[in-house]
Amino acid sequence: MIALEFKKGQGLGNQLWNYVVLRKIAEKKGLEYKILNINNFKGKNFLEIEFTNTDRKFDIKLFDIYKEKLIFDNELECYVNDFDKNVFKIKKDTLIEGIFQSEEYLKPNIEIINKYIKIKKNLKKYENFKNTCILNIRGGEYKSHRNLILPKSYWVQAINNMKKFNPNLIFKIITDDYKYASCLLPKYEIIRGDIEKDFINLYNSKYLILSNSSFGYFPSKLGVKPKIVIAPNQWSRFGNKLNRWVSPSNFYKDWLWQNTNGEIIKDNEINSSILNSRKIYSTYNVSTCEQALKRFSLKDIFPKKFKKKVKSLLSNIFPLFIG
Repeated sequence: MIALEFKKGQGLGNQLWNYVVLRKIAEKKGLEYKILNINNFKGKNFLEIEFTNTDRKFDIKLFDIYKEKLIFDNELECYVNDFDKNVFKIKKDTLIEGIFQSEEYLKPNIEIINKYIKIKKNLKKYENFKNTCILNIRGGEYKSHRNLILPKSYWVQAINNMKKFNPNLIFKIITDDYKYASCLLPKYEIIRGDIEKDFINLYNSKYLILSNSSFGYFPSKLGVKPKIVIAPNQWSRFGNKLNRWVSPSNFYKDWLWQNTNGEIIKDNEINSSILNSRKIYSTYNVSTCEQALKRFSLKDIFPKKFKKKVKSLLSNIFPLFIG
């Protein structure tokens, strides 16, 4: 058996990536699988997934743990992940942990995700966006990382690029941060709703402008694909001066990738950038753990409840900068 745990605070996109990779490993190696802490699954009200394929009892304390390879880029001050081929070498009775966001895990056919994940029937019907482009804007905690959050120029330039494909498009926003999005792009309507409504509306959209968040991947890939998807070049370090892809696992071939000049990047340029990034990261040879890389901050001396209240107050005053 192989297993994984759905953790508190884990995003739906991360949970679904972990799940489909677990299923693929189990299927490829002919193993039983099980997901722990299924009550933490954020899509339980609108998505059908199979949490296990066995009734066999087991003791998770006896399992080995396999952690997906993760690289720390000291120059860009971020973690980098890519396809880890060794995950398919794991033995039975192993708990897997990682990001697992590469389509390489799903090959030869990424359409397998439609076997692993189903949209529940008889859901409330949502709008079919025939001539609407959805901007999936990520705010929240992203605002605490100025190198991670996307600038206003990305969204404005992507809107202009979308108009080249369909000049009659109407643009609307789906976001985790209403105040931030309304200040960032005040003239566009925000479609308000819970995680179910956001997911299903993205699923039904024909034109998408995405942020560098895993949340948008599955609604855009399940079922009938959208006509056009625009995403930020170099993913979580958009327009970085080193021209590195962070992370290479998040490059998806059927999306269009936009740079800081508002240009849609040619395939050969993207491939060159990814190959160069992988070449550089292949020279990183220091193994460590995430805990060892954590740095002390003065914020660490304050209780979590206090920090949460202060953050909530400041986010109301400065919605563009604090999440």
